[in-house]
Amino acid sequence: DRFANDLTVFLFCDTSVNFLKNLKVSEDVLFWLDAHIHSHDSKLVGNSENYKFPILEELSLLKNYKSSIIILDDMKPKSLETYGISKDEIIAKLYEINPNYTILFGINSFLWIAVPEEKLKGNINEYKKFFTIDRKPGW
Repeated sequence: DRFANDLTVFLFCDTSVNFLKNLKVSEDVLFWLDAHIHSHDSKLVGNSENYKFPILEELSLLKNYKSSIIILDDMKPKSLETYGISKDEIIAKLYEINPNYTILFGINSFLWIAVPEEKLKGNINEYKKFFTIDRKPGW
């Protein structure tokens, strides 16, 4: 109801993977991928089919959006460990999308922002107040 009359907002009810598979836009997009993990029945069910961590698949689907900004929210180390995903794998996926990304890691590395080099504004040192920075492949 909140966005019913707002023609600039589009709401979709689908999984992130299905949504990204069907997404077709020709302009830059801000992607905000929230890494909360939820099961379909609200119970923690380990590594079963009901309880997936789709971040690598989501990033693979963004390969055609090289000039877009990607935000990865709630990238908790425990969640990554639970699903056998390393930080290096995620960073490698981001650099596959755009080798010129600058990756900013927020407090506790829970918030990651991949920004195309040409879109960074100001002096890179200004970002160091809030983020640690990776400007090349690798961790």
